[in-house]
Amino acid sequence: MVVGFSLFTEKQPRSSQHVASRPFGSIQKKNTKELASYWRTAIKALQLCGQEKQTDISWHCTHLHEDGFQGKHMNESHDITRFSSINKGPHLLVLGSIHGNEICGKIAIQRAIELFRRGKWKLKAGTVTFLPVANPLAHKRDIRFVDVNLNRVIKEHKNPKRYEEFLANTIVRLIKECDWLLDIHSFHTRGAPAVFRDFNDKRTKAFCQCFEVECIITGWIQMYEALGKKNVNAGDTVSFAHQHKKPGVVIECGQHSDPKNTKVALTAIENALAHLNLIEGTSKRRKPAKKQGAVRGYKIVLKQKEGELTKIWKNLDKIRAGEVIAVYKDGSCERAPRDGHIILPKPWAKTGEEWFYFGVPELSKP
Repeated sequence: MVVGFSLFTEKQPRSSQHVASRPFGSIQKKNTKELASYWRTAIKALQLCGQEKQTDISWHCTHLHEDGFQGKHMNESHDITRFSSINKGPHLLVLGSIHGNEICGKIAIQRAIELFRRGKWKLKAGTVTFLPVANPLAHKRDIRFVDVNLNRVIKEHKNPKRYEEFLANTIVRLIKECDWLLDIHSFHTRGAPAVFRDFNDKRTKAFCQCFEVECIITGWIQMYEALGKKNVNAGDTVSFAHQHKKPGVVIECGQHSDPKNTKVALTAIENALAHLNLIEGTSKRRKPAKKQGAVRGYKIVLKQKEGELTKIWKNLDKIRAGEVIAVYKDGSCERAPRDGHIILPKPWAKTGEEWFYFGVPELSKP
């Protein structure tokens, strides 16, 4: 892979911030700790030379090419930006556009990077790594994926063949390097944003509660297991992080085209940084939702035959027991099994696909 790094001071104007830079050329799987060690040594040398005390180190990595990546998509590479403080702390990884047509994560991450560069956000400890566009070619084409759903192949591929498998090799390396993961998504229908909590360890629970959304969705894996589908989340970012004992969450920020979803995503990034005590002024920034509740996935409704939803349902719409949610052409229907919420309805689902999910209020605290 080809990586470039630059070192900046904190208090000088951006145009005069450049202190030192070193192109590393071809680096074979150089890890974060080695690079951090290099820059900490460099900053101490500058301080000994009478330079102003450095509190932030900005590593701007552009066009990180996956080793061995070949073929017609070779130029569609990852563009990664990393900020690291000289003060030790946790390492947060923020991913956007795992699915190419979900752009709120990309826009929010780009704004976060600019806020760091302008000094509006100041890193006081640790490291944050941003990957605005995890699936570059799908994003360029405004499609969900090119060859295969990237969020189902997040694992190490020794002999990658499909486009997303090459991308996955970079992403798994980034996940292994980090301590915490925030994966930003959007969905195709209208409705309220939500955080998905797939695992119930204490750190993940606390992480979910730091976000300014009113709902945490749980029980996703258990819903699929009830259908006899095991390991349904195998190959996604959060599951891979969990396998390596790293807390991670997915935040669904709203409908793809809703301009508000970018604000939700940017706030989520700020919430995560504040929760991990990585940026200054965390006490002012951390404002979790006052009435944050949890909805547990209860049932997956597959579209059995031709039919339509009874109305334009929105994510997390409340619904009463017995209420008709969808009607088939033959007159049969799908009703709510009990009082609850409809989750991520898909009006254009094909026969055999997930049509909508049904959730119930989580009795225990999230």
